[in-house]
Amino acid sequence: MKKGANPTIFNIPPAKEFWPLPTGMHGSDADSKLLFESVGEALSVYEVLEEEMSYLFSVFVESSSSAAERAYGVCTSSRKDVLQAAAGTFFTRKNAFLSDIDDFKEIGNHHVQCSAIRNNIAHGVGRRFFNKQEKEVFSLVSPSYNSRKMKYPGDDRVFTYDIEKYGSKYYYGSEFIKSFADKTYAFRGMVHMYAIMITQSYDHDVYKSEKFPEVFHRPSTQRLQG
Repeated sequence: MKKGANPTIFNIPPAKEFWPLPTGMHGSDADSKLLFESVGEALSVYEVLEEEMSYLFSVFVESSSSAAERAYGVCTSSRKDVLQAAAGTFFTRKNAFLSDIDDFKEIGNHHVQCSAIRNNIAHGVGRRFFNKQEKEVFSLVSPSYNSRKMKYPGDDRVFTYDIEKYGSKYYYGSEFIKSFADKTYAFRGMVHMYAIMITQSYDHDVYKSEKFPEVFHRPSTQRLQG
């Protein structure tokens, strides 16, 4: 929400400040169990977020039927485009507040950042290494075949257990992954609050049974069309 709004009611922080970047040496664990448990939690929480994104999609297409959410679920790589198309049509038809459009764009920025890290986790490999102290550690890294996520020294693709030489573009430990899960769940709450605000602001019946106080404030009443 923009300057002048009540941050205790609804607040979307800038995505670039909220999410850790999905690159670099983020960590490792002495216990592989900690790593794998954090992976399971993070992927589960991400799917809860996608449920909220499907809810938001149903709001934009103004459908109280679960068919809208299932239609969103059918999409995979095109979910972002489908959601943006539905939002664009909705905002035009409703002559939406510009601040609502800006907030939706920021939600999109968050989703892009979140999805990038999720994909690294979902397609990563929990691998055993040895660190500089020659101690056994475990880190979630890119599989060696994924050339887009690997930094090979020249054309050398020799496998190594040396964590400093493996060449993954990301190394995630359980602490980083748990932090990602916590932030994903917080982002899920932002999406839900935004969807409820939209249903109240433009007075349609999607999920109207959910009671929510009329406490959202806008810094401006300027609309899309004048």
